[in-house]
Amino acid sequence: MGNVHLSFMSEGTAMGCNQILDRYIEQLIETSTPQAPAWNIEKIRAGKENTWNYIDGCMIKALIELYEITGEQRYLTFADDYIDFFVQDDGTIKHYNPQEYNLDNVNAGKTLYKLYDLVGKPKYRAAMDTIYRQLETQPRTKEGVFWHKAVYPNQIWLDGMYMAQPFYMQYELSFHNRRACSDSFHMFQVVHDLMRNPLNGLYYHAYDASRKQFWCDPVTGLSANFWLRAEGWFAMALIDTWELMPPSMSAEKDEIRKMFHDLIDAMLPYQDEKTGMWHQVINLPNIAPNYLEESGSAIFANAIMKGVRLGVLGERYYQYGRRAFDGICETCLSEYDGQLALDNICLVAGLGNTAHREGTFDYYMSEPVVKNDAKGVAPLVLAYIETMHHDKLAGKRDPLAPSGVCSIEDPFGGYTPASTLIRDVNNVGAITPGVRLHDLPQGTVEERIRMAGELGFSCIQLPSKVLYASMGIDRGGLTRELADHLRAVLDEAGVSVAVLGCYKNLATPDRQQLMDNFAEYEACLNFAQMLGGCPVGTETGRPNAQNRVADDRTTDEALEAFMDGLAHVCDRAEAVGGQILIEPGWNETVNTPDRCREVLERVSSPSLGVIYDPVSLLHPSVVDEAQEITACMLYLCGSKIRVLHAKDFEVVDNEDKAGWCDGTGSRLVCHGVGETGRYDFEPVVAWAAAACPGIPCVVENSVPATAADCLATLEHMSARCGASHREL
Repeated sequence: MGNVHLSFMSEGTAMGCNQILDRYIEQLIETSTPQAPAWNIEKIRAGKENTWNYIDGCMIKALIELYEITGEQRYLTFADDYIDFFVQDDGTIKHYNPQEYNLDNVNAGKTLYKLYDLVGKPKYRAAMDTIYRQLETQPRTKEGVFWHKAVYPNQIWLDGMYMAQPFYMQYELSFHNRRACSDSFHMFQVVHDLMRNPLNGLYYHAYDASRKQFWCDPVTGLSANFWLRAEGWFAMALIDTWELMPPSMSAEKDEIRKMFHDLIDAMLPYQDEKTGMWHQVINLPNIAPNYLEESGSAIFANAIMKGVRLGVLGERYYQYGRRAFDGICETCLSEYDGQLALDNICLVAGLGNTAHREGTFDYYMSEPVVKNDAKGVAPLVLAYIETMHHDKLAGKRDPLAPSGVCSIEDPFGGYTPASTLIRDVNNVGAITPGVRLHDLPQGTVEERIRMAGELGFSCIQLPSKVLYASMGIDRGGLTRELADHLRAVLDEAGVSVAVLGCYKNLATPDRQQLMDNFAEYEACLNFAQMLGGCPVGTETGRPNAQNRVADDRTTDEALEAFMDGLAHVCDRAEAVGGQILIEPGWNETVNTPDRCREVLERVSSPSLGVIYDPVSLLHPSVVDEAQEITACMLYLCGSKIRVLHAKDFEVVDNEDKAGWCDGTGSRLVCHGVGETGRYDFEPVVAWAAAACPGIPCVVENSVPATAADCLATLEHMSARCGASHREL
């Protein structure tokens, strides 16, 4: 039938592309063995025996990750058989010579960690040691960075950072109690300081510390151009290493995060508008014969989407990675006589060793362009995996294109998927109505949970202080036995815990008090996981030990103190797989949408989110601007909102009540949602219906007699916004 270009209609792009990629992967597996992989075009063209190499390492790593997300055993079996062929019983590796000091050969070692965990072969553990011994004696530049290879003395290549650093970091974490983690981080710092162009934010392909190579600038030691695939390898090195780093390295993680974020921002202006791909030499797209190169584009598609999944990039960035992925499928996948092919892959590029590898634009244009090489295939498979992760997290809906009622865009991270903390239901409405437990009649925690269910609420906010008072315990009583007991009560009542409240002051200057508060948050985070994974909520405190309201809460110093405390708590949340949600309020340190956004950006933890209470950000002087403040909050912080609080208010003339200092002579008194009509909560419900349907929405400040009316108000709002209250 000849050569057929594969086209995907926009409506069915995902499904069509997925099916074709599944076929393509199967085709490669069926035609590959460890001795003759169909994807190693370098070996095929050279007519050489296959050896332990980074190209195969890329492909096998992708297949292992494909197994992890799909559960398809054939992917794991193939990967295990492939690596098993090379790794000997004593941990030595066929065709691998550590004395070559070739960082490329370290890359395949990444497969050993996963395979050892998944299949448990002792020789895989021994092989990790074999590869690590190379790094122990790997020559270094004067700046302390590994040489790329022994045949490339004194040289740092961006490629080598991806080949070696994730393996190096993981080995130190797994087997050396983090002994040399700082060494790995240092190498990233050196590359950033030496090889990044400050004008465009891109990194040069290579650096010669001796300044003697014919391809380098004699002053800077840098090569001349920005090669796409090398840039991509470095981006993957950053995000893969960041993922491995523990919370205890929070400062270092933040630096790596910033490097990655800055690099992605630097790449986006060069993304091709039509295809979403990038050019072989990144910054010269309009100079012939520059071309849209598949491998580097696929690497960036993967890196960007992975960065979004890990919370390093905001959700809005997903569109850039997905556009590249879709563009590659549309542009580079084709079929010839029943066989699929992936085209536009640069076979290889390097510097030195031969006279023509001088790093010029013409040089990068001269290297062969091939089909089906794993340097292009493996990143595309990894990008494909990220689309699957995103679909799972977002419930197979496009978070960047919500339908209907909400026109607010979110520059921080797109739109939030529905909460994963509420049990699965067939009908997810705009919101999941809940109630604050201490707004129900007096009684035990168990009695109040049952009452919430009887009233028709689907979730609750459980304040730790209410739990302590009811059970006669302190944080030491937050045990597995108590969690199991409460889960049984919750299940019987048909409700979930939307938030476990732990409202302790993280901005306090009292060191002993702060340490005790940290212990409280740790206990609550652990207990929340025992309950099933609900988030822990906190207010944002004030910079005094009494936690009193005063003007000093608005200072930069107060905000810094709060963020320092919050970062510590976020580290713990990351360690246990939990979430910490901050609740901004006018009378607290985080008292405006702008300050909330600043906290989210600077603390930048994937475990950090927001409880949004619109009324809490109001005071008498701004009540007429309530909807404008709401719109600003949703715009700046919408992607991080995980729980809503719903209430109403009235303004009363008694400013003198302790703790109020707005200067108006008046203060707000809060009521249950819809009770006074002063705050219109319906636009928030409309936002939820478009942006994050099913988000927990907890009624606050109702009284026992009005709780049912508040629930009815929320249900009516939800119905008017086009999404009915879900049925349990």
